[in-house]
Amino acid sequence: MHQTVRVSILSPSRLFAEALALRMAADGRLECVAVTDRVDEAVAKHSGKAVQVVLVDCADDVDVAEQRVWELAGRADSPRIVVVGVESEPATIARLIEAGAGGYVERDAHFDKLTDVVLALVDGRATCSPQVLARVMRKLEKLTRVSRDVATVGPSVTTESLSQREIEVARLVAAGLLNKQIARRLGITLTTVKNHVHQVLTKWKLSRRRDVLSRARQLGWNEEIWAFASAGGER
Repeated sequence: MHQTVRVSILSPSRLFAEALALRMAADGRLECVAVTDRVDEAVAKHSGKAVQVVLVDCADDVDVAEQRVWELAGRADSPRIVVVGVESEPATIARLIEAGAGGYVERDAHFDKLTDVVLALVDGRATCSPQVLARVMRKLEKLTRVSRDVATVGPSVTTESLSQREIEVARLVAAGLLNKQIARRLGITLTTVKNHVHQVLTKWKLSRRRDVLSRARQLGWNEEIWAFASAGGER
């Protein structure tokens, strides 16, 4: 018999999250301890107990959900992560798994499927389909080759190829800010932010925005990243 699993729901839709929390309460196998749209609140302890699984709502925007997963997975206190409401598309699911999700529930799935995935994840059992797993493994193989190439180039990695604005955007991306947050922080349009992010990835020869943090650490930005982000992007 399973003990009740403590979960939090990270969603921009409070109505959806509260309805899901009520369904959990009626079922009894999962206990919702937080409903929020903030990553820090999703992982906060409640009554002295840690959240075991965060459910990340993917229904509205898969890019935002991927960034949320990336932020969660990068934390020292990261719980397990399940993405809910995802399209049944192996490529999309693989992106979320690569970002750090341990499981997923498709948009048309029933509540019992969600519960099964959460319990399997807590038990350490696989929750991915063979198709998704194969795609992720191919991606990991490719990233391993790229990492070896980057390691060879390592010492020559600099910011010289980036403009001043691209450096500012890179720091905020490394700090975990979403494109919309960066746009507000720097007072520029969302399209401009996306263009800057694309340029950073291209010039640094990176395949994903989550790789910007690793590159920032190579450059010794560890402390500066968070100071820059908290200072509103001003230097």
